[in-house]
Amino acid sequence: MLFHHGVVPAIATVIETFTKVGDNILITTPVYPPFFNVPGHQSRNIVECQLREDNGNYSIDFEAFEKSLQQDVKVFILCNPHNPAGVIWTEEELRTILRLCKQYDVLILSDEIHADIVLPGFNHIPLAKLAEEEGGKVITCVAPTKTFNLAGVQAAIMITKEEELRNALQQNAFAHGQMELNAFAASSLVSAYTECEPWLENLLEIISTNMDYVIDTLPAAVPGISIQKPHSTYLLWIDYRGTGLSEEEMMDRLLNKGRLALEPGTKYGEAGRGFLRMNVATPLAIVKEGVERFIKAMQ
Repeated sequence: MLFHHGVVPAIATVIETFTKVGDNILITTPVYPPFFNVPGHQSRNIVECQLREDNGNYSIDFEAFEKSLQQDVKVFILCNPHNPAGVIWTEEELRTILRLCKQYDVLILSDEIHADIVLPGFNHIPLAKLAEEEGGKVITCVAPTKTFNLAGVQAAIMITKEEELRNALQQNAFAHGQMELNAFAASSLVSAYTECEPWLENLLEIISTNMDYVIDTLPAAVPGISIQKPHSTYLLWIDYRGTGLSEEEMMDRLLNKGRLALEPGTKYGEAGRGFLRMNVATPLAIVKEGVERFIKAMQ
């Protein structure tokens, strides 16, 4: 394990360490905006492979994925569980990713920051666990910051069994004068992972209940809205394509009529057009108010 101040800074470090200006970085869209922004600010080229979407359910188009890898890609950034769609990739999908990336000698950066926020009926599979059998180069990034709402303490972990990769990351850290966590971050991280499982179990129940409320209420009240319950995360990916509204029209209604601020889908790439992201990690009363404001905006 190597430590960093956050998963996004860790992504930046991996990109800086193992690629050079002009190299190609593969992402599967729609996806978390820093996957675009961080490599872009380092003058790397983004190769987008759009996920296959069927009524709000997402899967990987492996024919397109392999064609993307053939574009001299150096690093693939995987989001597992996926943000914003909330998908936990299956073992078969993860093994296929490993085999293809090994075939084309592509380093995998696996962002697994949402791995602890798994809803009932699902299980997260760490990519590195399967890599022990399949081979391939994997660096996993995790953090307590999403699960335990500790972003302010600035703590994240980069994990790899490959000594060569680990040494290169350590050298980069030395070059930038940053290596260990501050004392408060280290203490918070240890407490979160050793003492807070009962709190987390309660949190998952609350998130699941909040999601069920939105899914049961909003589509019934607003024609053209569709929501699939995710496997993981505390985020809902709301499909409003059936309303016929453009993103500009939808955001205008929500912000100016409903006084509700949700994130537009195109923030996650063009593949997210027609969707909205809603955070439900909050008391049910606030979730209910948000849904009421959404309904008001659409009247």
